[in-house]
Amino acid sequence: MHREIATWHKRLVDRGYAKDGYVQRIDADMWTKDDEAYFGYSWTRQICRFGDVRLSLPSLPHGSTGPATLQRMNILPWFVAIGEDHQTLDTAESGTWDDLSRCHRDFDSGTKTPSGLPNSAFGGRMDHIFPATVRLGRLGAVSDALIGQTRWDTVDVRRELDILFGESDEAAWGYIRGWRRNAQQLYQKAFENLVAAEKQAFGEDSYFHRRELGQPTIPEFITDGVQYTEFQYPPGITEPASTKVSGLATSAEDMEDSDPMDISTIEESV
Repeated sequence: MHREIATWHKRLVDRGYAKDGYVQRIDADMWTKDDEAYFGYSWTRQICRFGDVRLSLPSLPHGSTGPATLQRMNILPWFVAIGEDHQTLDTAESGTWDDLSRCHRDFDSGTKTPSGLPNSAFGGRMDHIFPATVRLGRLGAVSDALIGQTRWDTVDVRRELDILFGESDEAAWGYIRGWRRNAQQLYQKAFENLVAAEKQAFGEDSYFHRRELGQPTIPEFITDGVQYTEFQYPPGITEPASTKVSGLATSAEDMEDSDPMDISTIEESV
C-alpha cells in the first residue's frame, strides 16, 4: 500500500478529506469499500499481544481499533533517520542529531516532536526534570546510538551491527542473550535507585511510600480528575515472583532460556 499513497491521497482530496499536517490520522471513512476494491487491499489485523513489539514506517498506514478489553501500558519510541552528515534528521523541522543527543543526555523532552510540530501541541512539555529520573546506561554501543549517546559511525557500533546483522545467527543470538542478561541486572539496580530517589523527592506523597503502606497511590491533594487503575496481567498470565517489587523485571534465567522471537513479521514491515 505504501506504493499507492500518492494515488490514495488524490482520491482523498477529491472527496474533501485533504489534510496538511505532518501526521495524518486515518478516520474510518477515509478508507472505503470502494478504496478496497480499487487498490485490492484491506486492513489486516495485527494483534499486539502482551510483551510484543510493533515496528512500522511513516509510509505504512496503521492505527488501532476498539473497544479495548484490557488496560495496557505502551512505550512508543519514534525512530528517526539521520543524514550522512550525522546532523540532519529525516524531518528537518524536528531539529538535529545534536538536539536529540542533548535531550537524552539531560533528560529533556525537547521543544519539537519527531514530526516537527511544537511539543505544546501534544499537552506541553515539562519545564523541569522528574526528580527520580535515573539513567539506564552501559547496555551496549547500539543501545547508546539509538538514544544519541554515541555516533552510529563509531567502531564499537559498527562491530555490534556486524554481529547482529551478520551471517552467523548463532553469534547474533549469543549477543542478544548476553545483552538481555546485562540489561536485566542493570535494570534491577537502576530501579532500586529510582525507588530511593522517588521516596526522597516526594516524602509522604511518594508513590512507593504510599504503596508500601497500603494507601492509595494518588495523594489526596490531586483533585484534577486523574483516574488510575491498578495494572493487571492479561488473563492466563500470572505475575512472576521476581516482579513483585518492580512490576517489570523477569529473571535472567527466563530471559536466557526463552525462544528467539519470530521476526518474520518485523522483517516484512521494515
